[in-house]
Amino acid sequence: MKTKHVPISTFPKLTSLPFFLTLPCIGFATPMGIVFVEGDKPSRAVYAAEFLNTYEHSSGLAAVMNAKDDADFKKLLNEQKQVEMRVIAVYENKTAPESIGMTLEFQCHTQAYRIINSHAMLRDGTEKQAKQEWKPYASSNSAFPLVAAKVACDHEQVMNAAKEVAESKNGQDFRPFDKLGIIYIGDLDRFQVVDTVWNTILADGTRPAYNAKTLTDKELKEWNKKLDKQLAEAKQQIASNKALASAALGDMKEEQAFKEETNAKAKKHTDLFGRESKQSKQLKWLLGKTENEIVRKSSVPTDVIEAGEARFLTYYNEYFIPGVGYSDVDNNGYAVYNGTTVTCELTIELRKGGSKADFRAVDFKTEATNGGCRDFSWFNRD
Repeated sequence: MKTKHVPISTFPKLTSLPFFLTLPCIGFATPMGIVFVEGDKPSRAVYAAEFLNTYEHSSGLAAVMNAKDDADFKKLLNEQKQVEMRVIAVYENKTAPESIGMTLEFQCHTQAYRIINSHAMLRDGTEKQAKQEWKPYASSNSAFPLVAAKVACDHEQVMNAAKEVAESKNGQDFRPFDKLGIIYIGDLDRFQVVDTVWNTILADGTRPAYNAKTLTDKELKEWNKKLDKQLAEAKQQIASNKALASAALGDMKEEQAFKEETNAKAKKHTDLFGRESKQSKQLKWLLGKTENEIVRKSSVPTDVIEAGEARFLTYYNEYFIPGVGYSDVDNNGYAVYNGTTVTCELTIELRKGGSKADFRAVDFKTEATNGGCRDFSWFNRD
């Protein structure tokens, strides 16, 4: 059955709620916000998300390595963007779960999502775990995946709104969130989210009681103990994810800086009009390659020198171009023909840099006699 999306703008502002629901200023570890409401009474569903704490799985290294310029980098980064966000769904219908806590993952460019894990709290006191593989946003009978993806994937605008809120008087002006369709409800755990939803969005409905089973004090204690453990594990995972994200960001910045350095050195191989010579085009593939990659393609160098933090590979080629006739006779009486000796010496500079531990080519230079470096077919062995 198709569900009805209820615009968040139709709900009362939180500032009109009773004093005990007045919300604290922004600045908590896990801010929650209602991002979507659908359905008709008495079968409404309300979705609250950790809209500020999302985790992007894509490291961006592939984009750094393959991007031709900044615009291309942003395009490639967007095409591999994959974001994770935690959501709590609260259901009004007494036959539905009381709530479901979900971890969703979005492939932003392909507009697909999946549920990594979910925990449903049923109204008889039992629980249910479930997962869902990748599926398009449009395949759902709800608009929720599309709305949630906008929050997760267009996260820059969410962070900009958070900055505006933080800079407002006492951090209490939540209108920037309202403009994005997000009702900020505070730094709440799952039970608090469910209670807040029933005290606000679903306040005009009838909250179903638990059926068939009432938790004893002992069961309630065990249940709370289990939830505390899950919360601790979730916080530990968030900390671990942040550390991984920070490390990946550091690698990405180092890689970008290394690429900018090699690109800057490549420019000196062009003329005043920025045109590349045939020689430069033939050797451009070297930049960024590791020593092993160069040796596999062009064989073992003639010489290897290490100087400080740099490493230099030298390749040398020499051949003779015979002339017409002969001009002299050697001591043994043999004819010595006219001709020209042609040489080319290529020196490749390698340094460590970026996110890799290997030496990688950052520059090259050539020395030739009689035009010996006009063609590098002897070096490029493809």
